[in-house]
Amino acid sequence: IIEEAEKAIKFEPKSKQILEVLLFSYAKVGDLLNSLVYLNKLKNMKYVNQKTYQNIASDLNYMCALVYLEKGNINSATNHLKEAFKQKPNHILVSIKLANLLKGIGSKTKSINQLEKTFLLTSNHDVLDELSKKWDLKTSGARVAKAINLLGKKSSKEIKNDLKIAVACYAISEKIWGEAEKLLTEVPENKLTNRAYQAFADIAGSQNNPEIVKDNLEKAANAVEGFNYFCSSCGNKSNQWELHCPKCDHLSTIKWMKMNDIEIQIYKKWFDEFVKDFPFSGIIYGKKLYDNPIIFNTSFNLGGEALVETIFDAIDTCNRSDINYLYVPEDQTGDIPYELFKPKKDKHDNDANDHGVWESEV
Repeated sequence: IIEEAEKAIKFEPKSKQILEVLLFSYAKVGDLLNSLVYLNKLKNMKYVNQKTYQNIASDLNYMCALVYLEKGNINSATNHLKEAFKQKPNHILVSIKLANLLKGIGSKTKSINQLEKTFLLTSNHDVLDELSKKWDLKTSGARVAKAINLLGKKSSKEIKNDLKIAVACYAISEKIWGEAEKLLTEVPENKLTNRAYQAFADIAGSQNNPEIVKDNLEKAANAVEGFNYFCSSCGNKSNQWELHCPKCDHLSTIKWMKMNDIEIQIYKKWFDEFVKDFPFSGIIYGKKLYDNPIIFNTSFNLGGEALVETIFDAIDTCNRSDINYLYVPEDQTGDIPYELFKPKKDKHDNDANDHGVWESEV
């Protein structure tokens, strides 16, 4: 693929499709520097938006850094990690790796500031553990107090409760049970995650209260999942970061995020693609009815019938169902036999049984 794409790009140097093929193919075979070359070409030609560029650039630079570390080239690894952190300060692995490579005057302060920034963006427990090592404090109480102080620093409103849960779990690991319980009780009940209820169970266990332990473990099993590594393309839960999603194989889509965030991202991704050139008033109508602009299905047919294949099949299906709108893409319209559409009136519950058709307002 790379060989043929390199030939093709000489004839069409501004082809977005060929540039993307080279970007993804080089990344797939581990030629990260060439992958970065084509990523930058896509950026310069404005074929990728800034957020997508930053996400992929950070991941590729991180992988380059790992290669240089294996070769013992610390300076090149550090430079790639700095670039990766610049593009994406919430890249957990980049932040931790870079914090351990920074050397020289003020390196400890730089490492702490960098890790703090990443933690306040991600509420990641590994980042907080790394921070506690950098603080170099002698007692558990002092470390937990330092962690609690982080909550007073600037962070987004959306992550405040997750930060409290993360610090509470850290306090539990240090066996500072009272502070952990205090932090967890400050989180609204509808914001408590499975990890929060597990933390409540741990606290109850330290108090020898098996009934409360059982109750919180049951709540944990049914609670919403907090942050983890998910693929923003297919929604697959990975539990660890990877350059390519192991399920859909997409590049740079594994992110540290919440499941409800990934569901929103996936929905917006395909919905935006579908409706960006589709000014259809039914979208607003659907939003009012279903709290979703459009309800999609994987196939077009009525139960027990063959799939719709022609415009005549589609019109017949609409006439005999509760479907009130039929959208045919502009480039596939051809000659639409509008005269075949049957007018619909008020819908009655027994219409289908009595007449074989639904009659409903269009």
